Amino acid sequence: MMTKMNAIPAMKRSMTKVSRLCVVTMLCAAAVVPVLRAQTTPAPEKRYTNKEIAQRPYSETLPKPIYPSSPREQKQFNVNYVYNYAQSTYTPAVELPKVVGAPKDTPESALTGLYSAMQAGDYDAMLLCWDENSRAEMVRSNLEAKRDVTFWRTLWAKTFTGSRVLLTNRIEMVGYIIIDTQIVNKADPSKFITLPNVLKAVHGEWMMTNELSSDQMLMSLEPGKPKVAYEFNVAPVSGLNGPMVQVGDAQKKFLESHTKTIHVDVVVR
Repeated sequence: MMTKMNAIPAMKRSMTKVSRLCVVTMLCAAAVVPVLRAQTTPAPEKRYTNKEIAQRPYSETLPKPIYPSSPREQKQFNVNYVYNYAQSTYTPAVELPKVVGAPKDTPESALTGLYSAMQAGDYDAMLLCWDENSRAEMVRSNLEAKRDVTFWRTLWAKTFTGSRVLLTNRIEMVGYIIIDTQIVNKADPSKFITLPNVLKAVHGEWMMTNELSSDQMLMSLEPGKPKVAYEFNVAPVSGLNGPMVQVGDAQKKFLESHTKTIHVDVVVR
C-alpha cells in the first residue's frame, strides 16, 4: 500500500504530465487559430494606352522575347487624310426666307425648304428633304429613342424662336456639297450655332443626307478657322487595312469604325 509520502512524488509526476499536456494542447490550438490581419484593397490594375505600349510589363499574354533584344522604344507612324474641295463664302451671309413647298433644284433652295419646314413645325415636310436611306434611319432612330413629333416641334420652337437662319459658307466636294448655316439670336447676334448641312443630287433634286455623318474630321471643318488635325489612336483592324481602305465601302467602314470607337485628341495648329 502506497504511503502518503510515496504518493506525493507520484502526484507531482502526474501533475507535470498534465501541465505539459495543457501546454502542448495550447500550442496546438494556437497553431490552428488564424492570424487576423488588416484587410487591404488591392490596387487597381494599370491600363496602358496605345501611347504606353513600350511600358507594358511582360506577362503570359505579352511574352518576353526569347532571344537577346534591345530595350523597347515607343514609336509611331502617321497617316494623313487629305480632303480636296472648293470653298466659297456667301457675301454677305444670306438669311433664309420661310417658304412653303420650296423647290429642290439647287442646294440653297433645298435648305430653304428644310429650315422652313422645321420653323413651321412640319415634321413630314422635313423628312421629305432627306434622301431615302437617311430618312429611314431617322425614323428608326426616333422609334428606338421614343421621340415623337411633339418632341421635334418643341425642340424646333426652342431653337428657332427669336432667331434667324443664315447661309455662311459652301464647300464643294466630289459627290457632295456642304453648306454651313448659322442660327443667330436676333437680340444678341454674338450668340449663334453653326451647323454643317450635307447635300447630294438624287434624280435631279438636291437632298439632305447623313452619308458623311461618321466622318468627324470632315464635319469639324470650319472655313476661316485654324487648321484642325485629329490624332486617332488606332490599332490594326483585320479586314480594314492595306490599300483597300482608301476606296469605296472599305474606306467608309474604316471611318465608321474608328470615329465611333476610339479616343480623339484635337490639336489646333
